[in-house]
Amino acid sequence: MILRSLLGTALAWALFTLRAEAAPLPQTIAAPAPFPLITATFFESEFVAPGVRRGDYRLLTTSGPLHISVVAADLHEPTIRLDAVTAYDRLTSPGETISAMARRTGAVAGINADYFDIGQTNQPLGIVVRNGELIHPPNGRAAISVMRDGTVRFGTYRQNLDGTVDPPLDGAITALGGGPLLIADGRPIVDPNPPAPEETNLPFPVAGIATEADGTMLLIAVDGRLPDESIGLTRPELGALMLGLGARDGMETDSGGSATLVARILGEHNPRVLNTPSDGKERPVADGLFIYSTAPFGPPARLVYRPSVVRALPGVTLTLHGSVTDAAGHPIDALRLPPWTLTTPSRAGESVATKRVDGLVARVPVVVVEHVDALDVAPRRPNPDPGTTVDFSAVGLNDGMIPILLGDRIRWSTTTGRIDDEGHFRAGEHDAIVTASAGGTTERILVRVGRHSAPLQLFDQTAAARWRFTTIPENGPGGLAFDPPCGCMWLRYDFHDRERAAYAATDLILPERAVGLALEVLGDGAGAGLRMTLVDREKRLERVTLARRIDWTGWRRLDAVIPSDLVPPIRIVSIYAVATLGEARSHASGMLGFRGTSLVLAGTP
Repeated sequence: MILRSLLGTALAWALFTLRAEAAPLPQTIAAPAPFPLITATFFESEFVAPGVRRGDYRLLTTSGPLHISVVAADLHEPTIRLDAVTAYDRLTSPGETISAMARRTGAVAGINADYFDIGQTNQPLGIVVRNGELIHPPNGRAAISVMRDGTVRFGTYRQNLDGTVDPPLDGAITALGGGPLLIADGRPIVDPNPPAPEETNLPFPVAGIATEADGTMLLIAVDGRLPDESIGLTRPELGALMLGLGARDGMETDSGGSATLVARILGEHNPRVLNTPSDGKERPVADGLFIYSTAPFGPPARLVYRPSVVRALPGVTLTLHGSVTDAAGHPIDALRLPPWTLTTPSRAGESVATKRVDGLVARVPVVVVEHVDALDVAPRRPNPDPGTTVDFSAVGLNDGMIPILLGDRIRWSTTTGRIDDEGHFRAGEHDAIVTASAGGTTERILVRVGRHSAPLQLFDQTAAARWRFTTIPENGPGGLAFDPPCGCMWLRYDFHDRERAAYAATDLILPERAVGLALEVLGDGAGAGLRMTLVDREKRLERVTLARRIDWTGWRRLDAVIPSDLVPPIRIVSIYAVATLGEARSHASGMLGFRGTSLVLAGTP
């Protein structure tokens, strides 16, 4: 169903004028099964560059909410160019974010591509071709290729024993790995060699690249791990989404916390992240596919103000910020515009606010509503320390997903500490309940202030039965031993030969308020790395580095932060020694000791 507030003449006019500038994205998504049934749709779209536009879908489905970001590029547009970019133009690197790659190379849009050796060399795992040159060999998994004639192909490449690539790279000027393949010739397919096959039917933040029969390319990112905003998709559901957007062929790219889609926003020079990365910030990745516009600069043609559509309560005063672009979307910095102060009408309804500057006209649709269904209230930074200040924000929501600006109509209060009319909260000595009221709706949020420690018995006599020893490859030398009076666990390993990692495996659920963990480690000075593996409710696996290199002897306290994007309940599933974490490989044997474990818990009751 189309959102009712988009049916008014003011918004319909705005969307029509935008669609006239480039090929439109569908206002509704007719995705086949197994995509969940869509019960409501909110859609916005905007021009990016000639032949390029972006779309934002917020859906309510029978499985939960979804936020989908899409960039569509007409590959027949002569001013569009595609290219692969590797992190800092190297294969081995610390990784680079997609937005940084876009800024550095002047792209108007881009998406992350291949899986990579995360946390170590950060090399992409599959093929990389730039300017027709093979930069990294294929790994037999799915890849996207851009041919010299401008067409795009999805398939697989393999490297033969003689070093040649099969099929030959003749005609390919750009190629990047990824996978799995999801659709081909307008039908869903099952990739026989997918990366991370255990993720196939898990709802994840996902990213993918697809093409339509007419040559339009789609870059797609779907948020996940956000239960109130977007639950994510399984791989078959992402393939169904591609079909629902009109795609014929497509593949997934590295997903989870790596899923990132960027595009230039009208009036801005650099692309902005369109989706919400599940790490809470952009993850540095290995490579990406980027769209470039070679359209020449021209005279002023567009007057742009943000927000481009105002949805608000009556009588809200807002400040809109403006910019000028040419017809190709290039910002014109020489024309500096003063802010535009706009007060919404005193009654519910739809209208268009108009601003004229030097012969250019900006028209901003205004939708005024009397009430909101819910409030989305959040602190800028969770778990503040006593005496520190945190800014709170609140946005109204109608129909579960339509954002409504509240302006100065929000009323704030708190049980401890202080909060002013602007939502600036100064934490007291204890946990607080912060209350926001606006548009006939009230929302309360618990703010845990400070942190405290609590002992965690991991290695006593009762807990010892929960641990088991394993290695990579399997059946390697080493073992586990326990000393109950000491409350100690001993992990023996031997990296002289093939063994690469030695695990103390378990399955221990952490309290929901856990934000960190500390333990004492008896080092042997042999240079192994030390990690802990966590798994959350979404079965997302996170490896937390405790020490990159054990270069000490004797007991040392190590502290680890539990990633804030993991969804409780969170489980510890292993503590393990590894031969290398991106440094010189350890070829030693040794023994590590563990004791004195404690949890760091958020809050001070």
